[in-house]
Amino acid sequence: MTVQLEPHFSIFDTENFSPEHPVSPEGSLFTYYPSETPAHLHYHDFLEIGYSEGGTGIFIIDGEPISFKGRCTAIIYKGQPHIAKSLSAEKSLWHFLYVDVRNLFSGGDFVDLAFLQRLKCSNIDGYRFPCVMPEREQPEIYELCKLILAEAAAAKERYIPTLQGLVYSLLNMHDRLFVPADESTPPRRNADKNDLLAEIGETLNYISEHYMEELTVEELVSVSNMSKSNLQRKMIAFTGLAPLQYIHSLRMKHATAELMDGRKPIEQIAQDVGYSLSCFNRQFRKRYGVSPTEWKRSHTDDQVQ
Repeated sequence: MTVQLEPHFSIFDTENFSPEHPVSPEGSLFTYYPSETPAHLHYHDFLEIGYSEGGTGIFIIDGEPISFKGRCTAIIYKGQPHIAKSLSAEKSLWHFLYVDVRNLFSGGDFVDLAFLQRLKCSNIDGYRFPCVMPEREQPEIYELCKLILAEAAAAKERYIPTLQGLVYSLLNMHDRLFVPADESTPPRRNADKNDLLAEIGETLNYISEHYMEELTVEELVSVSNMSKSNLQRKMIAFTGLAPLQYIHSLRMKHATAELMDGRKPIEQIAQDVGYSLSCFNRQFRKRYGVSPTEWKRSHTDDQVQ
């Protein structure tokens, strides 16, 4: 079921979950290849977990661009708007599972919901935490995620109690990575952000589809049907950045993913993300403190494919 909130911005729920069927898919492994031209921003009313086998691309989660390469884990909580994009014709390979946590633990065979609610991830407002984690940084989380998806795909006798133990372990391990937000690191979510989603969702989606182009504030004002000052205020409130700053941020994350991929020359990457080479070098050094060549050298020598 898809419920439209704004044009191009929706909540997407694929299943009617129950205690007997708390995950989807059951009995098969869902394989997904994010497109170079991604679908629209969307969010779910359930937990989404997944892992990649390879490829390069970008997630945009809660307005934050996150580049990825190779084997990674993704953990996306209820209500987090997100989108994924591959960066080459050789698309990244992901497997995902949707989990209704309340239905999974409603039987109480392993742990009750009251115990789960003590975890920080049961209420993500006010915290900073990674949603996309390279295997080399969080190998245990990556292996747990693979085990969960394999167990759901096999769907053997009494697999739900096994899933309870595995999912609880995953959430508990991810919970350790949550830190309280402060003024220098705004939270991914808070009550105000929830209210902002419907207002700027269409604009965020438009930017996610066109950020490599010559976007102007006037164009975004037209898309948003807001005044310039109102759009800027709401964008800063949601993403921490003004509209043009946010576009530069997306372009830089796209560029870092391309640099990690290592297949294109820097001149081509600059063109792909909408810059001349001199402007790209200047913007990149301003953001990361080093040149694209230096950044590539320090981030590709030890990459796990």
